[in-house]
Amino acid sequence: MASEKIKKLEKRISSLSKTLSDLENSYEEKVHELSFLRKIGDLLIYVFDIHEACQKIVDLLYDEMLPDNCSILLLNHQKGELELFAVESKTTFDIENESYILEVGKKFKLGEGVAGWVLEQKQVVYIPDTSLDERFIYFEEMRVEIQSLICIPLLNQDKPEGVINISYCKKHAVPVERIHFLNILMNDVGLAIGNIRLFDELKETNRSLQETNENLRQTFTELHKTQQYIFNSLKMSGISVLAAGIAHEFNNIFAAIMGYSELSLLSTDIEENKKSFKAIFKLSNRALQVIKKLLDFAGRHQITKTKINIHTELQSIVNLVKSELTKNCIEVKTSFGKTSYVVGDINQISQVFLHLISNARDSMEDGGTLSISTRQTDNCVEITFEDTGKGIEPSLLKNIFDPFVTTKGAFGGGEQPGLGLGLSAAYGIIKSHEGDIDITSEVGSGTKVTVRLPLHKSNAKPSKKANR
Repeated sequence: MASEKIKKLEKRISSLSKTLSDLENSYEEKVHELSFLRKIGDLLIYVFDIHEACQKIVDLLYDEMLPDNCSILLLNHQKGELELFAVESKTTFDIENESYILEVGKKFKLGEGVAGWVLEQKQVVYIPDTSLDERFIYFEEMRVEIQSLICIPLLNQDKPEGVINISYCKKHAVPVERIHFLNILMNDVGLAIGNIRLFDELKETNRSLQETNENLRQTFTELHKTQQYIFNSLKMSGISVLAAGIAHEFNNIFAAIMGYSELSLLSTDIEENKKSFKAIFKLSNRALQVIKKLLDFAGRHQITKTKINIHTELQSIVNLVKSELTKNCIEVKTSFGKTSYVVGDINQISQVFLHLISNARDSMEDGGTLSISTRQTDNCVEITFEDTGKGIEPSLLKNIFDPFVTTKGAFGGGEQPGLGLGLSAAYGIIKSHEGDIDITSEVGSGTKVTVRLPLHKSNAKPSKKANR
């Protein structure tokens, strides 16, 4: 009896010892698996380059599973194909008696082979004997060497990102109990891969935005230079008519100064000399104003919008250029309506007016009449420049405000110099003042340019809504 009890106890102890040993082995295996998963987790936290992340995952799996081949293929969602991103292999595939090594960057059609099936079904697949699985025939170049494999889909919240292939040159090489462990990788690695790819996309988007921003900055700089060139062209278009007018103005001023100076030298009457000196002082101040206007017109300045009396500015310009126009047999008629104030940059608006007068002069080579008039409408003032010149062809008129559209110079086939930038610049200036400009013309009869500028609030009529 005692011996039987001892035998039973020994048998039980042996069974418990085996169970304990199995539990210990299972525990060690679980610890090992958790350690491996921690390595994968640490890797995916600190690595943000997709190629580096894939290669390091493959390296860890290769050391852990000891396969003959291990690779990661990622799905290109736009092209619908799988691309090899990382591979570790100790075998060479034989294709028609030629050596063949899988290389990063190789692409496979989606839906082909085990990988394509795994992505569609979103399931881990273990093939213990590839010769018995028809899905493997799509990769015939690998069939010579690969005898068993496991293929794991990488899912990012149920969205396929790619697959992990682990293959062996022996049949039944993957322990079945390890399949569950590999199944854990499916979602965790898939989510991490998806996040890294999203991070890459954000980096690329940011790089593109920076590049676009730099291109916009360069474009803005070039646009500013072009705008400055066009504005300078607008200035130059009026220089000839302005220069002649200023020369005439200075001739009159200096002639008067010389006359009063001679009177002062000949006279001994103190009171008469005082009158002459006052007149000389007044004329000198007038000369300074003319010089200031010329410097303002020709020089660079910050755009400053102030309240402008349109009639005063128009009359000032007409006074400066009238002698030049008269010399060219051009009569100037002015008809100003009610005193009108606008808000704008006086230099820019003066440039527009002078350019329109210059254009009118150039169109009346045999003389004619330039009529300048103003009138107030509800909330704007209309300034009209109407000449009796040769007019503009309809084919040019429809694009008259485009750059390089002109009747002058090389672009227009005319003898008078010009690049066709003046009206384009004038259009930009008036638009920047929230105004409008239009041109009507008839060949052989003349041209009419109408500029509309918003009235200053001191002139503008209150709206009906405001009067309620």
